Amino acid sequence: MGTTSVEKLNDYMIISETTYCNATHDTFLCWPPTPAGEIASQNCPPARLSDTSRLEFRRCGDSGLWLGRRPNESSVIGWTNYTPCFPPEVQTLLVKVYDDEKEAQLKFEIAQRTRYMEIVEFSISMLALIISLIIFSYYRSLRNNRTRIHKSLFCAMLVQVIIRLTVYIDQALIRSRQDHLINENFTLKGIDNMPYLCESSYVLLEYAITVMFMWMFIEGLYLHNVVTANALREKISYLLYYATGWGVPFVVTAIWATMTSLHYQRERFKTCWYGYNFSPLYWIVQGPRLAVILINLVFLLNIMRVLIIKLRQSQSTEMEKVRKAVRAALVLLPLLGITNILNMIETPPDSSVWNFGLWSYSTHFLRSFQGFFIALIYCFMNGEVRTVVKKHYDDYMSMRGPRPARVSSSVERSRKESKIEGETSSWVQMRKLKWKRSSKENKEVSVTEMGPEINQEKEKKKIEVIPASPEKLETDETVENNIITTIAEINATE
Repeated sequence: MGTTSVEKLNDYMIISETTYCNATHDTFLCWPPTPAGEIASQNCPPARLSDTSRLEFRRCGDSGLWLGRRPNESSVIGWTNYTPCFPPEVQTLLVKVYDDEKEAQLKFEIAQRTRYMEIVEFSISMLALIISLIIFSYYRSLRNNRTRIHKSLFCAMLVQVIIRLTVYIDQALIRSRQDHLINENFTLKGIDNMPYLCESSYVLLEYAITVMFMWMFIEGLYLHNVVTANALREKISYLLYYATGWGVPFVVTAIWATMTSLHYQRERFKTCWYGYNFSPLYWIVQGPRLAVILINLVFLLNIMRVLIIKLRQSQSTEMEKVRKAVRAALVLLPLLGITNILNMIETPPDSSVWNFGLWSYSTHFLRSFQGFFIALIYCFMNGEVRTVVKKHYDDYMSMRGPRPARVSSSVERSRKESKIEGETSSWVQMRKLKWKRSSKENKEVSVTEMGPEINQEKEKKKIEVIPASPEKLETDETVENNIITTIAEINATE
């Protein structure tokens, strides 16, 4: 147990003919021999979110064995109740998780692996969003109201991804280094335990998330008005979109931050708002996000109704129509934020390990890869963007292509020019002579002898350029391009 623990044990006097629970170490603290039926307590250890002024405790049973977590459970090692060391929100979480010791350990391992998975996936999403913003900003032909809305959404997603990565990586580094420290009483400084910086990072994160949801609402509104040919689309200016997308979340987040700050000021032990998402105050920002998801769900259903009506007018089979409708719906789900509905569901910490793992991996996968999916569908796979980028690439390659060889000398160049001029003058004289002869013999002959052939070619071209009938134009391919492409990419210019 160490020299310090042995010195503490020497301070205790053992009374004869009294039953004691043996001295033990619970991996955090060393506990002295305790008489049967009594409670031993110590100050909480200096750990993350732990209030050292509070007391944790353990019970010694009447039989001289330490009591376990469950009733009628006892052993030589026993169980130490560290729950009072933490804030109320953390206490509630620990009570739910530690229903079974082995399952609790497995759940913490799942949570740790999920965090590492999030760091990788958020990094991929960040790279995809940065490239998309560069593409939308660089090409002038892509600058319209639709891409402006996309850019604002991508900016909000990029900000919240950067904040999450900063906080997650800082937590991972601090915890890994803390585990290797010899002096357990020394705590490394990080975002989580630095006043004001920690709170500011969480406030900015919640603001960016709310902005992201608000721009998802604007995406749904704009898309709904385009597909349903709503006249409201022409009346709404981008300035109103901008004020709604960035201004409304600022007001909502300011109200939530103020209320949360007042709530944590009443706590005796100051923490970095840990567990604030378990507090009822969190619904100040979570409520509007849920409302956005529900409104966008209504938009999606109406868009699908219009799509199905237009698909019925095509000549495709019923299975083909269903396939196209389902594909359009799946494309719109991440853009409208409907996949975030799983994050609104409360974490099931008291459920089985299998259910907790399924919920953890699925929800965090959809959340961390959302930026990548949106950038992939609405930038990298967008037909208009691909055309512009391909044209830029072709122009660049043509400029770098092989150029014709230069003339070796000025003498050779002058010879070629004189030769061309001579051939041209002789050809002009011959044409004039032929024109004079033809005008005398037959006035109805064309100006040149090639005239009738040219006229015949023109007549052939007129015959060939015949507009196709409406029946031939209305194919399954055009229906898919005009409807699904309109819904998924909105490629029509402003």
